[in-house]
Formats: sequence, C-alpha cells, structure tokens
Amino acid sequence: MDPDRKTLVFLFGPPAVGKMTVGGALSRLTGLPLAHNHLSIEAVLPVFGYGEPAFNRLVTTIRKERIAEHLGLPRVAGPAQKTAGDHLGNR
Repeated sequence: MDPDRKTLVFLFGPPAVGKMTVGGALSRLTGLPLAHNHLSIEAVLPVFGYGEPAFNRLVTTIRKERIAEHLGLPRVAGPAQKTAGDHLGNR
C-alpha cells in the first residue's frame, strides 16, 4: 500500500454476520486502523435517547468527522469552521 495515499474501507451488512471479525483480520493484514462504528453510538447514548434527533445528529457528526480526520480533508478555523458534513454531504 502507498503510505501517502489514504485508504478507507467500509464493511457493511446485517447485524451479527462477522463484520468486526472480518474488519479485525483486514486491519491485521493491512495495518489499516479499525474504527468500530458503535463507539459513536456509545459516546452519545448516555446523553440522548437512541433515535432522538439530537442523538442521530451527533452520531452522524462524529462518524463524518472521524472520516474527515482520517482523510485529511481541509478545515477552516474559526466560527465558520467547516465540518465533515460540509465536505461529505448531508446523508
């Protein structure tokens, strides 16, 4: 792998099919970091109920920011700071 090129791999599928197992193996084989998606949920859940608008907004923001940081997307300092959502679109 080219060390100067950022690589991002998404594993998705139904619950309990082995995504973390495959992700762990892929991480060990490639040296790529493994980000567990549920960590964003666990960070917000003590503050907002699952599925509440604020919960969904914050979980989405955490995930997008994590991706933006990994990819080194440009940032604008100050009050007009752009978030990953600005770069990745509102999905």
